[in-house]
Order: sequence, then structure tokens, then C-alpha cells
Amino acid sequence: MPTAHIFCSVIDNFGDLGVCWRLARQLSAEHGAQVVLLVDDLAAFQQLDSRIDPELAVQPLDELTLMRWNSHEALALMPAELVIEGFACTLPDNYRTQLTAKNIWINLDYLSAESWIEDCHGLSSPQPNGASTTFWFPGFTPRSGGILRETDLLQRLDDPAQAFNFWQRIGLAQPTTDTPRLSLFCYETGSVSALLEALHESKTELMICAGKALSAINKLLPEPLTIGSCVQHGASTLYALPMLAHTDYDQLLAACDLNIIRGEDSFIRAQWAAKPLLWHIYPQDELAHETKLAAWLERIEAMSAAESPEASTPNHTAQSAWLSAQWAWVRNELNSEHIHELLAELKPLREMMQCWRKHLMQQPDLATQLMRFYANKVESPPEKPHPDKPL
Repeated sequence: MPTAHIFCSVIDNFGDLGVCWRLARQLSAEHGAQVVLLVDDLAAFQQLDSRIDPELAVQPLDELTLMRWNSHEALALMPAELVIEGFACTLPDNYRTQLTAKNIWINLDYLSAESWIEDCHGLSSPQPNGASTTFWFPGFTPRSGGILRETDLLQRLDDPAQAFNFWQRIGLAQPTTDTPRLSLFCYETGSVSALLEALHESKTELMICAGKALSAINKLLPEPLTIGSCVQHGASTLYALPMLAHTDYDQLLAACDLNIIRGEDSFIRAQWAAKPLLWHIYPQDELAHETKLAAWLERIEAMSAAESPEASTPNHTAQSAWLSAQWAWVRNELNSEHIHELLAELKPLREMMQCWRKHLMQQPDLATQLMRFYANKVESPPEKPHPDKPL
């Protein structure tokens, strides 16, 4: 039963924290690791879980230990057998200098569909005291580090009873077949205005997540929505959801017909939900985010093209509507016609995303790959060297 320390720095959103928290829970629940999750902003974490006390430096969180990493207790920590540096957050100096060759040190990077990560995944870089950090790149191919997926995730997402209980918990009726439900979890953007314009003319139900998505919507309404309230918007109904627990957010994605999501954690979960999605990818300098988005879209298109006709792959019209809406959203060029065309193609797009999920199921999940790597390293196999490491 290895000890594991996972370090996470909260920047301005919840994606990094969401990934690290899910990983911590899975390593503990499914792989028996004794996990300490070190987070530098417990006040932000409290928004995801109200049980957290931001004033406590150390506290239990289900099967984990949660620690504020700039606390005295964290500064005094002896390194764990498995150390995960979440998204290049930079380990504290006093902790890093204690690492040796006995510690398995993972530098967990951001998810990407770009092909170059396959050559970089698993590379090691020598550090002082004989320590070595291994670069871990989550991805969509067997040569990558995989993506997070709990053992029971798909069973939960596909269980009608779970869906029924979810809608009851948030006080809404189960969806009807003739009224599409959409979820909105995005950054503030002009594309929200085009979405509202389109939904004014289309009978839909829009589930708006608390935070930036709700703020963006409220700037466009005559009267702001408050958490738990709803309003009629032309032909559509808008609902303001409370902050959802991770498991409830997963159920929301599975229960909706179209999910508009942002960042990394919700991007991963939306793909396991196997429903059409629009990814509001975080903008980066020099349009690096567009390269990342294009790589993911190309992988799905390639998967669809490889499927036989009898596999119910989506037709060209459906894919074209999806790609047009996806790029328009990211480039802030969305108009109501994009949404109307997308809503008309939800069925074939759902079939496409179901095929994509089956494709992703063919590779081991991220946590399982990490623990296999840990076990192999403990047995001391040869390292895959970094290109800059002298022979």
C-alpha cells in the first residue's frame, strides 16, 4: 500500500483541482494508496465541497487527508513513495530537496490529443540527490498516459435509477423525449449571447451551472437568475443550478442531450457521458488552444471514418454542423443558426460520441497506468531516458 502525495495549485478555475481530486480519490479507493492531497487554496476547494474548512491546515476528506501545502505541517512532510506534481505546479523547495531515487516523482501534465505527447510521455529528467522526475502526458492513445476513469463510472452514468435520483436531488423532473436538455459550464464569452438568441426560438431546457456560466447568462437577462430558480426564455426554460458535487455533475452530463463544457476535468467527463459536446477550451497565447482543439477533433473524425457503415457513424451533415458550431464557439463567432443546425443533428452526433467512448475504453485509465508504472519502477526496470540526459 504505497503512500502518495498529490500537489495541486489552484489558478483561477476548478479544472486542475478537479483532476487532482478525482485522481486522489481513485488512487485511494481502487489502488489502496494512502493519499495526502495538498492544495494551496482551500477556500476555492470549499466551493466544490462545503465540508472543507479553509482554516484547517490538515483535515480528513473521506478516505483522503487534505492539507494546505503552505502550512507548517506540509513544510514538515517527508516525501511519499509516489509524488505527483499536478500540472507543473512546482514542489516546495524544502520538499523537493528531500526527494531521492527511492521516490517515484511524476510531473502530471495537461491532457492533449496532439501526437507529439506520445514521444514525450514517460521521459525522465535527472534531478539532484539521484531523484528523477517522469513526465506524464494524459492522452487518447495507448502510447499516452490515458485519462481518468473510475471502475464503476460507466455503470453509474448509464443507470436509469442514478439519473432519476439525480433529477430528484436537484428538484427537476426527468427529461422528456421531445424537449432537449442542454448543460452550460463555460467561461464568459460573446457566444453565450448567440446561444440565448437561438434558444429563444427553440424548445429546450438549459441547465446553467453556478459560477461564470451563470454570470454570463445573467448579464443578458432583464432579471438575474438566482441559484435554484428558473425563467421562461421564449420557447426555452432556463434553470440556475447550484454548485454540483462531482458525481452529480457527471450525472448532469449523462442526462443532457448537449453539453457545453470548459477546461479539462469537465472535458474528460463529457466524453465519458457519450453525448454531443461543445468544448470551450481555455484560450492560450498564439492560439495554442486551437491547435489542441484541432488535434482532438481530428482524432474523432478519424475514428468515425474508420468505423464501418453498419456502426451507425454520423452523416456528413451532422459532423459539419458540429464542427461549425465548435469552432464558432471558440472563436466567438457563434450565431443562432449554428445552434439550430446542431440541435437538429443530436441523434447522429450522440451515436458518434458513443462510438468514441467505446474507442477510449480500449486503453487503461490514467490511475491504473500510474500504478503499473509505480510497481514497475519499484522493481527497478531500465528508465526511458530524457533526450537531454547524457548516455
